Amino acid sequence: MPKGTSKAGRLIFRMLPSEVAEIENAAKKANEKKSEWGRRVLLAAARAKR
Repeated sequence: MPKGTSKAGRLIFRMLPSEVAEIENAAKKANEKKSEWGRRVLLAAARAKR
């Protein structure tokens, strides 16, 4: 998110350790933090469904 932008919400969900590892690996390959990677991927999926 752009610096100075306030965050309005938080998503929390449970995952298997193997799923967390997959996300960590994907974020690392994309050179992003897990939260950045997750935000980008989840928003792309949500917008594609419109």
